[in-house]
Amino acid sequence: MSVQSDRTTSTSEASEKAVIGSGRLKVMGARSNPHLFGLSGTSRLLRAFDTLTGEPVVAQWKYATDNDWTTAHTWRDTQQQALHVRVGDDQVILNSANIIGSWGAFVARTDDGGLVGWGHPDLGAAIPADTAPPNDIAAVSATSSAFAALRADGTVAVWGDAGAGGNMGGVSSSGFVEVSGGKSAFAGIKNTGQVVAWGQGSEVPESIGALRDIVQCVGSDGVFVARRETGHLVAWGKPDTGGTLPPEIAMLSDFKTFLGTQYAFAALRAKGSLVAWGRSTGGTLPAPIASLTDVNELCCANQFAFAATRSTGQVVAWGHQMGGGTIGNPEIEARTDIEVVCCTFSAFAALCTNGQVVAWGDGSAGGEIPADIAQRRDIVQVVGSSAAFAALCKDGSVVAWGNKSLGGDTSAVESRLTDVRAIYANSNAFTALTSDGRVVTWGSAQTGGDSSPVQELLDGKVSYQVQAG
Repeated sequence: MSVQSDRTTSTSEASEKAVIGSGRLKVMGARSNPHLFGLSGTSRLLRAFDTLTGEPVVAQWKYATDNDWTTAHTWRDTQQQALHVRVGDDQVILNSANIIGSWGAFVARTDDGGLVGWGHPDLGAAIPADTAPPNDIAAVSATSSAFAALRADGTVAVWGDAGAGGNMGGVSSSGFVEVSGGKSAFAGIKNTGQVVAWGQGSEVPESIGALRDIVQCVGSDGVFVARRETGHLVAWGKPDTGGTLPPEIAMLSDFKTFLGTQYAFAALRAKGSLVAWGRSTGGTLPAPIASLTDVNELCCANQFAFAATRSTGQVVAWGHQMGGGTIGNPEIEARTDIEVVCCTFSAFAALCTNGQVVAWGDGSAGGEIPADIAQRRDIVQVVGSSAAFAALCKDGSVVAWGNKSLGGDTSAVESRLTDVRAIYANSNAFTALTSDGRVVTWGSAQTGGDSSPVQELLDGKVSYQVQAG
C-alpha cells in the first residue's frame, strides 16, 4: 500500500470511532493520474469536510485494494483506483481520475466505462469508434497530443497525433499492466516486467529492453526513466537531458519518486535527500539543497525547474530562474506551512495549511497572484495549465489567475462554478467536476476549454463520487 497522509492512528475499531469525525462527509480535491506527461500541474491532495458546517474533519481513507484504514485530515493520492472515505456517520467512494488532459484535448471516462473527448480533434479529442465502446477501460494515459487507453484485459488502444504516440507501430498491443506518457512517446510495462515504447525518439536500448523487472516509468521531453524491482533506476533518450544516468546515481537503490523537466531529472531518496542529473539547468543541485536530508516530497517539475517540500514545512526550488528555479521572495522561503506545490510551465504555486496560496516564477504564467486571491484563506486545491492556475475554494467556488486565454479567467463560466469538488487541467484549459454531476470547462475553446459539443455526453455521466453510504 502506498499511502501519504498527515496523520495515522491505530486501525482498531475502538480507537477509530473515538478519533474520526462525524456528520455528513464531503471530500474535495482532484484524483491523481501518475501516467500523464506534465502530471505536476495538480496538487493531488484530498481533504475531508463536514457538509453542514464546512469545517475540516478527521476521516478514514483506504483504496479499494487495501485492508486497513488510515485516519487523517488529508490524503495524498497516489493510486489510480477507487478511494473509500468514511467518518462516523457517513461513507463515500470516489472514482479514480476520470478527466485526462493532454496539451490540446480532454478525455473523460464516464461512469459506465466509456470515453468522451473534446478539444482539438487531431490532438486526441477524436476517439476512434473501436476504442470507446468496450466500456472496460482501466486507465487512460496521455502524451502532449495523444492518448492511450489500457483495457481490463491488458490490451492498449491509442489515438491522436501518430508522431506523439498515437500509433503503436510494431509494438504489440497486448499484455500491458501500465502505460505512461512522455512529451512525444509512451512507455508501457508488460506483465513480464519488460518495458516497451512507441512514439518520437522512444526506442528502448537493447540492454533495458532485455530487463524483466521494470515496475515504474516516468517520461519527460525525449527521456524516460524507469525503476526496477531492485529499486535501481535506468534511463534512455536524449543523453544530455536525463537519458544517461551518472554512475554514482545508477548505483543507488532507495528512490521514492523521480520527475523530469525539459532539461533534467531529479529524484528523492528514502533518506530525505535529492539527486539530479541532466543539463545544469535543474540537473545540478545548488549546494544548500544538495545537503538537505529532510525533504519529504519532490512535488513537481515544470519546463525549467523543480520544487520540493521539507519536513519543516518549507519549500525549496532549483533550475532556471525564468521558470521559478529561484524563489526570490524571503517571505515564501521563510514559511513553515507549505503543504503542497503545483506548477504551470514556468511558475509555481504553493498551498499553505491555512488555506492561503503563494506563487513565484513567471508572472504572466501565474507567478503573481492578484491581491483578492492572495488574501483568501479558504483554498483547498490548486491546479495549473501551461500558463494559468485555478484554485478550488472550500465553498465550492473557483478562482483563477495567469494567462486569461489559457484558463486564468473564469468570468464566462463563473455562474456555473458552484458546488465544485475537483478541478483538472490540460495545457490550455480547465475542467471542473461538481457534486451534482455537472462538467464545467473554460480556457482555450479550441483545445479543451469548450465542452459544449459533447455536453450531453458528460453531464450526469462523469461523477466525482461513486456512491454515498
